[in-house]
Amino acid sequence: MNTLERAKKHSYLATVKFSAIYEKNVKPTFIPSKDQLNCDPTFELEEMIIESKPLHKKKKRLSKRYSRRDPETSSSSDEEPSPFQISLASIQEQYIVYNREKELEKQIFKQRQLEWEAELQRAIS
Repeated sequence: MNTLERAKKHSYLATVKFSAIYEKNVKPTFIPSKDQLNCDPTFELEEMIIESKPLHKKKKRLSKRYSRRDPETSSSSDEEPSPFQISLASIQEQYIVYNREKELEKQIFKQRQLEWEAELQRAIS
């Protein structure tokens, strides 16, 4: 018996309808607000006070770390990329980032552009 089957039989999950979860028909019990901060800022403040390299420098640290690893940007070109890096690069090339909000903005812009062109045609004729 695999782990999922054992988890399904546990008394805590006895009332869960897994078929509804698989079909994505289950409504989340909590949806965080997009208008406000959804974490405890005291944790980040505490980390900035305690840590020798606080969060506000994390982005800089990560970019330095990745630039050292990236064979294209590193100065030593004699290093061969690992098989993991090669497969990751191929996945990144195939992965298409989809931003719903940007797509909706594009559609609205195209619609307005068509309306402007139609209005211009009416004004010309």
